[in-house]
Amino acid sequence: MLRPKHSNPNWLQIQTVQCCRLVELRRTLVLLFSVPVVLSGFCLPAFAQADDATKNETGKQQAFFETHIRPLLVRHCYECHSGASNQIKGGLRLDFREAVLKGGESGPALVPEHPDDSLLLSAVKYEGLEMPPGKKLSPSEVTALQEWIASGAFDPRDVPPDTNDVAHETFEALYQDRRHWWSLQPIAIHESPRPAAATELGDIDRFIVAKLNEQQLELAPAADRKTLARRAYFTVTGLPPTEAQLTEFLSDTMPNAWERLVDRLLTSPHFGEHWARHWMDVVRYTDTYGYEWDMPAKGAWRYRDYLVRAFNDDIPFDQLVREQIAGDLLSSPRLNHSTGINESRIGPMFFQMGEKRHGDSAEFNGIHQEMLDNKIDAFGKAFLASTIACARCHDHKLDPISQKDYYALGGLFMNARWVTNTVDLPERNNDLRQQLQGIKQQLRAALAHRWQEDLQNLNADSLSVLMGQTPNRPLEDPLHAWAAIHTASAAGQSLPETWKSLREIYAAESKRRADENAAHFSLVADFRNGIPEHWSVDGEGVREIVRRGDFVVSLSGEKAIDSILPGGLCTNSLSPRMNGAVRTPLTQSFGAGHLSFEVAGGDFAARRTIVDNAFLTERQQYVADALPKWQMVDGLGGMTDRHVYVEYATKTSNPNFPPRVGLGGACSEEQVADPRSWFHLTRVMKHVAPFSPHDELTQLLPLFADNTPQSLADVAGQYRTMMLRSVAAWQEDRTNDDDIRWLSWMLNNNAI
Repeated sequence: MLRPKHSNPNWLQIQTVQCCRLVELRRTLVLLFSVPVVLSGFCLPAFAQADDATKNETGKQQAFFETHIRPLLVRHCYECHSGASNQIKGGLRLDFREAVLKGGESGPALVPEHPDDSLLLSAVKYEGLEMPPGKKLSPSEVTALQEWIASGAFDPRDVPPDTNDVAHETFEALYQDRRHWWSLQPIAIHESPRPAAATELGDIDRFIVAKLNEQQLELAPAADRKTLARRAYFTVTGLPPTEAQLTEFLSDTMPNAWERLVDRLLTSPHFGEHWARHWMDVVRYTDTYGYEWDMPAKGAWRYRDYLVRAFNDDIPFDQLVREQIAGDLLSSPRLNHSTGINESRIGPMFFQMGEKRHGDSAEFNGIHQEMLDNKIDAFGKAFLASTIACARCHDHKLDPISQKDYYALGGLFMNARWVTNTVDLPERNNDLRQQLQGIKQQLRAALAHRWQEDLQNLNADSLSVLMGQTPNRPLEDPLHAWAAIHTASAAGQSLPETWKSLREIYAAESKRRADENAAHFSLVADFRNGIPEHWSVDGEGVREIVRRGDFVVSLSGEKAIDSILPGGLCTNSLSPRMNGAVRTPLTQSFGAGHLSFEVAGGDFAARRTIVDNAFLTERQQYVADALPKWQMVDGLGGMTDRHVYVEYATKTSNPNFPPRVGLGGACSEEQVADPRSWFHLTRVMKHVAPFSPHDELTQLLPLFADNTPQSLADVAGQYRTMMLRSVAAWQEDRTNDDDIRWLSWMLNNNAI
């Protein structure tokens, strides 16, 4: 049980002051009476024996006060008569010595050494005043109070305590009392009673009969076999027996017919269905989150089926508890090889049940707190049989749970990322993955051969057709140089001079961009080299790092492949049905500025920004770029006081898909049901500059490296050489970033 360890700094301070005073007093007396004194012929060291006796007596009084009196006052009086009281009753404070001696509206609370004249003692005896109200002190407590007053009412509390200290003291005393309640004691084996006429009954029935005998009641008569069978069916499976099932049982004359019936019911699949429903009531199971938009509870049905399987498989309760609290963290999870899933990872769906409002739970005050309170409440009731949520605004009024306990547990829950986890085991899709990879290897060889044949016929006319009616192209487009040289040829200008000018332009611009990138950007992650420390990934689509030059097979149309991949984390390299999610560390770790992600994606893949581990976040944007582009996440430096991380997720790994209507548009039932969704994430850059990295044009510089062309045919030949070089590299699985850009351009412009 979580519980803060309260100290009593005021008490320690008082005790220290008293010890110092005793030492000073003794030192003074020793100095004054260091000369032996002659009394009636006896020679004694001055005050040595008296000093020891005084010290021993003070120690006894201190121990008596701390053992009997302080706990009594804290437990029964401080609520109404201390500095922590909302309203001090009768003007009486009992939390420090001077206030006790002064008393309240009725006069001094006590007279040291005169218990019969002390109002405090007469009140606890209910002689006139009745304190504490409602429940009289025990005789031993009254006796202790009387002895304390009679001995002089020693009280070390010489200064008024701090209000917080009083509150801590009060709850600490209550805590010590409450922790001894019968319900919080370790389970013990008790011998069952042995009432007469109950010798053939089981232990539970013996307890019942014993209580019935105490109340002079009789045990109900035994039910007939048909009634017992119906009760068993309803209790174990929740369903009535059929006529055939009743007939089978009633006709079974074997001595163990009842045991055989119970065994059949326990092995029925309906047993798990029925008893899982009882647990689902405890954990507030729903398929949707209620409130105005009633959004679907993603994965709820998996949790329902997980519970049914657990009951039918007779999984121990302690294992179920571990799985539902931290099933994603178990070092030895429960794996179901017949279904190919990690059962333990489904358990934490327990926390995702309950009502959730719409809107970003970290943005609207109250939403996050309500959902946190719901989790704490369900956790306490389900696993501790305690109403922990009652301690949200104050220490619990009944249970040994402080307000600090509540927020300590809340901090534990708020420290977790509320994400979607993949439960498929790697082995579940291994055969399919190997089959797809084999097909892709064959396809790569065939396509490379076909492309090489087609590119052998590339000429000036082919490039002009590719250019079409859009001669004004950006520098990044390979046809920019062709358009310039084609225009110069039509105008009768010198092709070699035009080509030389283009070479100089590209070289200068490439250097300028490279210098600017080097000055403003630093690499945070290159996923082609693996997953950096503190980043996390989940899903079948990101189980392996994709190599440069891998490709996506087209699922429709005339193209054999959709795209050539730059490498890294590419969820659809084998199939767009494979899910994936990538999550950054907390953005504070990157410092002020921005992050730029080199990413492509589609089919409702989203970039999500999660603030303070929000249980529900609507800070998401769908990725809709077929080719990699830089996406800049702004303002990270402006949220240094918040815990922020960024996530890219396919729609099946997105906890907030489908979103409520109005957030990114409404999704059709077909779009929601279709698992296809994808993204490619290659690199991440950190920067302060308000722009993303530039394309450094390195893929186009080799175009100008060969001899200066004298004609359009020569220029076309150099284009052909560049394209064939990239295809050859792809065929041999040795592509670099420049090859990827050429191949992607050729593929998307129908050059291959």
